[in-house]
Amino acid sequence: MKIRHFVLAALCATQALVAATVQIHFDELGTGTLINVNNLHTTGVLFDFSGGSAVYNGSVGTSGSAALVSDPLLLGDTSGTLTLTFDFPTDFLQFDIAMASGNFIQNAYTVAIPGAATISGDTAPIVTISEGSFFYSGTPFSQAVISFSNAAPQFGLDNLTFDPPAAAPEPGTLLLMGTALFGLAAFVTKRS
Repeated sequence: MKIRHFVLAALCATQALVAATVQIHFDELGTGTLINVNNLHTTGVLFDFSGGSAVYNGSVGTSGSAALVSDPLLLGDTSGTLTLTFDFPTDFLQFDIAMASGNFIQNAYTVAIPGAATISGDTAPIVTISEGSFFYSGTPFSQAVISFSNAAPQFGLDNLTFDPPAAAPEPGTLLLMGTALFGLAAFVTKRS
């Protein structure tokens, strides 16, 4: 019976070391306001946009034609480039994207991640817009550069998801883990 308590305590302690996935829906920035995306820093990501304009639209509600993206979201001109710089390296990145076009767009966007091949993504029509999802899991990186096809005048980005690194354990967590492992070792030794 006691061994289960020690194992449970050790498992609980190690759970504190696992990083939680971060997902930005952009409603974290409030509603009713346009916010310039260039040099916007929120939830562990710095957004830089060059070569056009991009804003957080601050709207509430969706047009009803979107399946993946919904207001509020990040909107920008496809003539520009969006650079995401993460506060800490991540090895996982996912986001949903929409293009202001009712057509299938092959190579609607490309994502350049240092140390990885440039990845292109397509979007498929959903009534009045064309949507797609991006997914990357691999070598850790601190920056991703997203470029867009000129097949549509604007893009929308939503549901940005990434994994921050596991946090360094707090002293209390280390003490709990050490106590649990010491107790487990003592129990096993006593039974032998």
